[in-house]
Amino acid sequence: MEYRAGSIRLFDKGDHFFELPAELPEHPIAHVFNGEALRAAICGAQEGRIKFPEFKRLSQEAECVGYHVWITGRHVTYYGRAGETHIEHFPQ
Repeated sequence: MEYRAGSIRLFDKGDHFFELPAELPEHPIAHVFNGEALRAAICGAQEGRIKFPEFKRLSQEAECVGYHVWITGRHVTYYGRAGETHIEHFPQ
């Protein structure tokens, strides 16, 4: 998911991909990375307390510009504007 470009790119095992449009952010993405706020948004989503639209808003407020989900690697990498990263591993 790339928030700034409004796109989702999906890859299969053979490196083929297709791209889907996604909504652009309703509000500007923050300019200061806040790992604690991002982690709180992730936990809220994992616990079912917040749904995807709110997760997008909260993660963008934490200056997340996009993320990659690695199904076989069992983690998600979230990115900030200046290359900051937060890696969230899938539960065991």
